[in-house]
Amino acid sequence: DTLIFVDVDGVVNVGLRDDDVAAPLLLSESSVEMVHGYLATDPAGGPHLDNCAKILSGRERLADAVSPGSTELAPLLLARLARIVEAAGPRCSVVLASSW
Repeated sequence: DTLIFVDVDGVVNVGLRDDDVAAPLLLSESSVEMVHGYLATDPAGGPHLDNCAKILSGRERLADAVSPGSTELAPLLLARLARIVEAAGPRCSVVLASSW
């Protein structure tokens, strides 16, 4: 028997670290759209400029791992996890956990 423990943070989605206190910023298409909307109303970025820059930079660097729409699941990362589970065989159990 095989038991796989997965802390899904960063395994099925990408979170961009804002600081040590706040929760990571989710890298998703809805986050990118929200940033574009925010910058359209305040081109200077206001107090959220750093977060906007992190999301846009993440979108550029990690384009294949962006979660579509408002989902929190990146298809590329889900496919990788599925391959690991499949390779573990039919007697595999998976425990998913999250610290978010």
